[in-house]
Amino acid sequence: MRHLPLFMVKSLRTLAMFIPILLFPLSGSGGTLSPQAQEMAAQLPKLTAADTLRYLHDADPKVLEEVLLSPGGVVDILDPGLRWSPELAKAHKVTYSSDPPLPYEAIGRAYDKIVPYLKELIALATALPAPILRVIEQAVHNLTPEDWEAEDKKYSAVEGNEINETWRYLRNAYEGLEAPHEVVEALDALGPVVFERFHRLSMSEEMRQAMVDEFIQTVSSWGSEKFNQILSNPYGAARFLQAYAVFPIGPANMPPWFSRDLQQFVWKPVFAKALRRLGVSVGLPGGDRIFGLQSEGAADALQSVAGGLHDQRMEDHIIAVENQLRDEVDARGYLD
Repeated sequence: MRHLPLFMVKSLRTLAMFIPILLFPLSGSGGTLSPQAQEMAAQLPKLTAADTLRYLHDADPKVLEEVLLSPGGVVDILDPGLRWSPELAKAHKVTYSSDPPLPYEAIGRAYDKIVPYLKELIALATALPAPILRVIEQAVHNLTPEDWEAEDKKYSAVEGNEINETWRYLRNAYEGLEAPHEVVEALDALGPVVFERFHRLSMSEEMRQAMVDEFIQTVSSWGSEKFNQILSNPYGAARFLQAYAVFPIGPANMPPWFSRDLQQFVWKPVFAKALRRLGVSVGLPGGDRIFGLQSEGAADALQSVAGGLHDQRMEDHIIAVENQLRDEVDARGYLD
């Protein structure tokens, strides 16, 4: 699914019968779409993901709202346009092929095509006007478990992954509205690196080390001042921790300021806010919320930093904050 990590979907489907989902009035229900909305509804499914984002950049938010909040507006109209081009889809399928196992070189050639395209998608999503991003987020709120089931049946596994990746960048762009542009820009540079780490089924040691080196190089280029700017914002801190959970690199391999800044960060209120944010299902801020693996991975990564620094007090504090959030989930069933 586009808006939720896979591990959350089954849980949310189970919870759906107990937790009400926020519904918005459907624009266009009970009548036909306006001529402008009909034109948009006919155009969007024909585009590739990059062209869809370009099209949305200049779209009328009111017309987009009419299209997306009509029945099937997201699953049947917008989702098809978030798939990649046929050439990239073929490369993407290679990265998911494991029978028979492909040589590292073949997978590497596939990613040589995909990663530049992902960088383009990130830039296009980040550049979308705020009214467009808010309309899209509202439409996501309107989705029901039945919509999710319909999408699962409609798209292949590869198509679903393509749509999911594009939606992830849209979601990050929406959340980034509250953060300074330079923070969003710095974090966007990590997007393709994290994608590669998650999606490679197999890789040589050289490939793995190349990704680790790129992560270290990107973070090191920020410097302490930019890093603290990122960590001072709940959105920035959450996105960094999400990435760092994928690359839990020890203090010895990072610049001296890296561990020092994280050591100070965990004692600030923004740390708990960031961990809480990772524990909330980002795609449905008005709906179901559960404590998830993202927050656990981030806490584990920070505990590794504390261990590398031999800072037991820091490690105990991280565990205490995590347990506090767990207690809240146990008592209320969700985080807000």
